[in-house]
Amino acid sequence: MPRDLVAAYLRWTLGAAPSTVAADTVVKCPCGAQLTVGEQWQAHVLGCVRAPGNGPLKRHNAIRDMIRLVVLSFAKLCEIEPRFAVCNCDCGKKNIPATEWEAHKQHCSVARAMRTAPHRFGPDLGIVFDESKTVITYVDVTIRDALNESHKSQTPAQVFEQAVRDKHASYADLIA
Repeated sequence: MPRDLVAAYLRWTLGAAPSTVAADTVVKCPCGAQLTVGEQWQAHVLGCVRAPGNGPLKRHNAIRDMIRLVVLSFAKLCEIEPRFAVCNCDCGKKNIPATEWEAHKQHCSVARAMRTAPHRFGPDLGIVFDESKTVITYVDVTIRDALNESHKSQTPAQVFEQAVRDKHASYADLIA
């Protein structure tokens, strides 16, 4: 979240410019956390999904859209969330093409019992560089906040390395 957005939210919360408020002033985040205005607040609000205009999904989509804009300046096509997406069934079967989900469901009692549609996953962007459309490059964006409580025992480099391992694992079967 940009510093000016943090300042604007603090201004709204405090009713005064953040620079005029003592750094040890306690403010309450919409998630319920009570934090001081200084570094503690800034570190928290960057990762809090309840802070206005924030959240990993919004940051993810903003980065994805920025990459797409740059790519479109030199590529023929850049599709958001290409439709070859796959699903995982609660029965343990993974990487079922979304187009084959209904056929799987007819033969799988676990799939038929699922109350909601399976989560579809796949890359964020499909990029076509040439007229023939024979080579497609896929891009997947991952957002990890090294300041998040769940990463407090890791260095930023370790958080990044884990994100890379997780992506490689999730796409291993698809690219094999």
